Amino acid sequence: MLDYSTRDLSSARPRLIDEIVVIPQHYGHRTLFHLEVPSKSRFYRVGEAEYTFLSLLDGNTTIAGAVTETARVLGRDALTQQEGFAVCRWLIERGMVDMGYGTVGDSIDLDGSAQLKKIAAGMNPLWIKKKIGNPDKLLTTLHNWFGWVHSPLAIVVWFIVVAAAIGTLLGNADQFVAAPQGLLSQSNWLWLVVSWLVLKVIHELGHGLAAKRYGGKVPEAGVAFVLLIPMAYVDVTSSYRFRSRWHRIHTALAGMYVELFMAAIATIAWPLVESQEVRSQLYNVMFTASVSTVFFNANALMRFDGYFVLADLLNIPNLYTDAQQYTSGIWKRVLLGEPRRKIEWRGWKAWTVRIYGVLAAVWRVLVSASLAIAASVMFHGAGIVLSVIALAGWLFVPVMQIARGKFQGNATFGSRSRGLVVGTAVIAAIVAGAWFIPWPGDRTVPAIVQFEPLSVMRAESAGFIDQVLVKDGQQVEAGQILVRLRNDELNVQREELEFEIARSAASQRVFQQQNAIASVQIEQRNQLEKQRQLDERNQQLAALEIRAPHTGRVLARDLTSRLNTYVDVGDPILEVANDAEKEIQISIPQPDIDAYRDSLREPVHVYLPGVDNFDARLSRVDPRALRAPKHQAFCVPNGGPISVVISGSSEEGGTEYEYVTPRFLGHVALPDELSPQLRSGQSGYISLPTNDISLGRGVYRLVATWVEEKTREAGLQ
Repeated sequence: MLDYSTRDLSSARPRLIDEIVVIPQHYGHRTLFHLEVPSKSRFYRVGEAEYTFLSLLDGNTTIAGAVTETARVLGRDALTQQEGFAVCRWLIERGMVDMGYGTVGDSIDLDGSAQLKKIAAGMNPLWIKKKIGNPDKLLTTLHNWFGWVHSPLAIVVWFIVVAAAIGTLLGNADQFVAAPQGLLSQSNWLWLVVSWLVLKVIHELGHGLAAKRYGGKVPEAGVAFVLLIPMAYVDVTSSYRFRSRWHRIHTALAGMYVELFMAAIATIAWPLVESQEVRSQLYNVMFTASVSTVFFNANALMRFDGYFVLADLLNIPNLYTDAQQYTSGIWKRVLLGEPRRKIEWRGWKAWTVRIYGVLAAVWRVLVSASLAIAASVMFHGAGIVLSVIALAGWLFVPVMQIARGKFQGNATFGSRSRGLVVGTAVIAAIVAGAWFIPWPGDRTVPAIVQFEPLSVMRAESAGFIDQVLVKDGQQVEAGQILVRLRNDELNVQREELEFEIARSAASQRVFQQQNAIASVQIEQRNQLEKQRQLDERNQQLAALEIRAPHTGRVLARDLTSRLNTYVDVGDPILEVANDAEKEIQISIPQPDIDAYRDSLREPVHVYLPGVDNFDARLSRVDPRALRAPKHQAFCVPNGGPISVVISGSSEEGGTEYEYVTPRFLGHVALPDELSPQLRSGQSGYISLPTNDISLGRGVYRLVATWVEEKTREAGLQ
């Protein structure tokens, strides 16, 4: 087999293979040409300069001659000789030319870049793509039965159903907000995966049926695993041949179209069913077919459905490729000193390509880093190994290309040396920045205003509530009687003990007159025991009067409704709190506990709705971590920010929760002048500066904490 990397291409006389079908398409002032290779079901898109060049490849014209003729026809817009060689290599790699020694295909790689990319793709364990088969015949049959789902009437019905679902969602907003609590619970995650798989298959069938509606073919279907999460796919690149961009947009939107319809049906049905199990399954469909599909498929920064819609709406074909070439050109300029490649678009489209290129590059970095961190958290040591392998795969191609000097032609030794030096410096700067630059954000934790001290008045003696002398919110003084209890049995016992003591005293006098010393001593001991019991009964009777321990305000709802009800020893009856003595209690995650302990007596920023932000001081942090939430307002089901799992049911029939990871309770002292102005139960958050966390560590902790909480909430750890 010939080595085309050493062959002199300028004298080669390649010829385009006969089966290539060329379809011109107009995009504003610019005409592009779609190349179709029917035998391989492959579609490519080239510009006018590239098409003029390759149209001259007839087996008689040399590549140098084709470049010269292209320059004569197009002038300044023609390809350079190096660009002509690059186009020729691209044609050879894809088996689209005959070099005079037979057609060459994917087994020949002129410059090694395709081979490098293939090796790199196999090195990435976080992204695995597997082809399953050719679904074209199946989709043709399904289109005969279900092609009507993309008809104009079906689209009208779609809008009506989605509008009804939005109305249902708004009308039951409170229920829908509380429903996600069990979404990632251990008992539901398997059903969530099943819902995901079924809906993604339906999503891809939607693409396939839309392509069939406009005469396209679907030669390939398969599944891609992103961090072991399966995502189905179908190849609808045949939509490139559709002359109407609206047909291409319809094909790109078809998957989200059918999924959102499924989500709308589930939304309408959700409040109508009573079975909790059925509701859970409907919510799985609602979430998977709406939130997840919009987040992934509608994301235009990756080559998913949203990107193809955006490219056609903007009338900028190859937007992703042009933008990627723009950003890679910047790196080539920095690393190798190569001239910056011109953007073929003009005006606002040129700026769109530039901005999109930067945003897409940043997004790729964020996604790649997030996947690596998630893998390290979910799979522990094995995840770290997977992340290292994936990172090596991402860096493999550019590093090898620099080493081989194959960035658009043969790089000189000087440019390669520059690339290695500048590349090393850039990596060192990034690492140093991530290590030394402080995290720009603050630590924030939920906070709630509480009385301190809050005196809970409990029954010290069992009895029935006989009198309620105060009401909720009433101001009381120290020692004031609040509630009287009644215990007739204690009164009877006291009277019996008083009688026994009197009888014992009379017996003692008789024995003294009889000089019965032993009997006198027995009666004395008996009298002392009865007196001790009488003192206890008197104390218990005195405790039937509940008195205020200090000046404050009574906190007790519907206290009068408890009249004549029985309370046992230790049962709470009411609370007394002083408006001038409050504090803020905060819930601190384990990773931040050292930072908060080091910040004792230091000011923290307090943010409470309806109150101007102010500074207060962290007074203390409880030494032991809590599993059970101290305040229900902190929990996600009650509108708080902290993830919890259901741990059981309370005696009153309510739901008890448990933190996914243990947390510590901190106490923030309020300034004296602010305490009376704040309401107990008022919630917000506090922030603490993060000067001790670097930028890299902050990003890692942000992603790792979220992944860890969600995996533990789902019962996967």
